[in-house]
Amino acid sequence: YQPRVWSLDNIGQFLVASPLGGGIYLWDLNTSNRASLIPNAPLRNDYVTVTEEGSIMTLGTIDTDGNYNPMAIRWSDIRTSLNGTIPWETWLAAPSNASGEYNLQVGSYLVGAKKTKSGIMVWSDTAVFFSQFVADPSIIYSFDLISTGCGLAGPNACVEKDGLVFWMTLNVGFHSFDSGSPELMDCPVRKFFVDNINTLQAYKCWATYDTAFDGVTFAYPVGTEIDRYIRVDIKE
Repeated sequence: YQPRVWSLDNIGQFLVASPLGGGIYLWDLNTSNRASLIPNAPLRNDYVTVTEEGSIMTLGTIDTDGNYNPMAIRWSDIRTSLNGTIPWETWLAAPSNASGEYNLQVGSYLVGAKKTKSGIMVWSDTAVFFSQFVADPSIIYSFDLISTGCGLAGPNACVEKDGLVFWMTLNVGFHSFDSGSPELMDCPVRKFFVDNINTLQAYKCWATYDTAFDGVTFAYPVGTEIDRYIRVDIKE
């Protein structure tokens, strides 16, 4: 069982929010209204993000057959559609829209995603993929395997800065990616991290970028809550 980590993103001024294992909510920036479930969207989702094209993309979700698939990715129609419907309420693929579905094959379950300047990085528990928008109505979004053995510890255990992506991998350490293949970052306390992190609580891990001093902080639990961090100064 994983903690109820929320995915948060936005479509324009609207907030998109989803708790792990729950539905997808939309809040319209009106303090008189509560956030409400998006009609037609899957009711079980492990991670949700919004693409540059204005499509809501969900990882680990209910597929179009009605079954939960931890390796399935689905996305709604994109905001530039001209079919007269609300894009984020359209989830079944048809010639008149750009919604779709794709099943990744490397890993046991999908963990999280991070937007970059050129696309979206998607992680399973054991691998990382790269997704890009494709101007082909039969594809919409492509998903290419980047590397294995570098999965994501938890949904918030990754951070992006100016095209550089950093993340935490259980039983391995810390990775960075710019292009090509992910690189395992040098870390003099990597063994302490690998030997002591509470893997049952790994979904609470997070990473953040310190823009003032160009550093990345990885926070993780040895106990039941976050109680340790490792920091790397990028410029040094």
